[in-house]
Formats: sequence, structure tokens, C-alpha cells
Amino acid sequence: MKYILKNGQSIKSAFIKYHAHNPKVYEHFKKFARKMLETRGKLSSKWVINRIRWEKEVETNTRDFKINDAFSAHYARKFIKDFPQFEDKIELRKLRS
Repeated sequence: MKYILKNGQSIKSAFIKYHAHNPKVYEHFKKFARKMLETRGKLSSKWVINRIRWEKEVETNTRDFKINDAFSAHYARKFIKDFPQFEDKIELRKLRS
């Protein structure tokens, strides 16, 4: 089922809202992304999202999931925008929404 049909908004809109209410998540994303780039030389945003998910110290303002897998592509793109020197270390796929 398409995200918009299930949630009433696009993934991008949901991500923008989520990020505005949970800015600490991106701080963790940056920390774990840099660590992964240092140790492996490439980045998997899904791996970073799962790492964040299991951190006990990460609190989010959401009733559902701590962090939705659907947001990984948007966090990866935000990371590249903020750190363009790593663009060639992150594989991006075309967004569907």
C-alpha cells in the first residue's frame, strides 16, 4: 500500500514534520553515519536508522515507531546536502514520492 494512502501525507511531508519534532534523531544520524564512513568507507542509511532505533537514549515525539524506515532516504539526502564530500560514498535510489 502506498504511504500516502495509508498515512494521509507523502513520505517527504511526514519526514519534514518528524524531523521538526525530533531534531536529535538527525544528530544521531550524523554521528553514526560518520562512524560508518570512517570504518567501512561507505554509508547505508538503513543501517544508520536501525542503529538509531536501538539506542536507548534516543527519545522521539511519536506515537508510532521511534523512526520510520521510510525516512532513511530523506536522512541520507539531508546528510549529503550537509556533507557533500561524502556524496560518492552513499548510494541513492530514485525517490518514489
